[in-house]
Amino acid sequence: MTEKLAVLDFSGTLSLSAPRFAAPDALREELEKSGLAALGVTPDLFWTELVNKTWTEGSTTRAGYRRVLAERLEALKPQASRESIDRAVSRFSDSYFRANAVDPLWTSFLRTCVRQAGLAAVIATDHYAEATGAILNSLAGLGIPARPIAESTLPPARQAIRVANSADLGAHKSDLPFWNAVHRTLKCEAWGGVFLVDDFGINEPEGDTYGEREKIDRRRAETTARLGEVFQAPVSCFFFSLRPAAADPAGDPAAARIAEAMEALERFLAS
Repeated sequence: MTEKLAVLDFSGTLSLSAPRFAAPDALREELEKSGLAALGVTPDLFWTELVNKTWTEGSTTRAGYRRVLAERLEALKPQASRESIDRAVSRFSDSYFRANAVDPLWTSFLRTCVRQAGLAAVIATDHYAEATGAILNSLAGLGIPARPIAESTLPPARQAIRVANSADLGAHKSDLPFWNAVHRTLKCEAWGGVFLVDDFGINEPEGDTYGEREKIDRRRAETTARLGEVFQAPVSCFFFSLRPAAADPAGDPAAARIAEAMEALERFLAS
């Protein structure tokens, strides 16, 4: 049977609060509240020495955010006790994953994905192991059925959103093995089209190098090409950028863009 596929990015797209957590002022406050600042963790050290140095292990294995950060911090701050490190990292991690929630503004869109016959929907993210549970709990709170794609050995009895996390699949979204694993699990012989909703990093905080325009354009081209290659189907891309709309202080740029994404999804389903 021919089906269509919706691929939905998480951070910066479905989760509007995740990038806000990383904004400089917010991050500084979280480091203070958790106790990491008292251990000498500045925003700069957090990115360069904790996150960047542990990202590959943290996002492609089941090690988890708490463990990779605590082990790295223990190596950087041998004078600090492991107990104090674990407490601070745990508080910070709890706050971080609370911020990794699907925004309620997406509820109607996601319900359409679940109810639409002949449409499979996947949330695809490069993330830490704990994010899978955080996303599933968030979707459950919105009344959206979901399960990890890594456990989807058979099609679900009822339609559900699949969550594809790089930490579960052992590869990043930029890598072919990630999408090959998604393709195998969905068990569809022929795809009629792919609808991609992604911010490609543009909604990250200003100054974050991940959101540089050249990198965004390259990421967009590579992701679209990869999906077309693996699923052997035309790819329709909805670029979920909030930056242009943010110039209108009277409205809600996120709500407006989500409404546009819904219209684009309806056109995709009707095509």
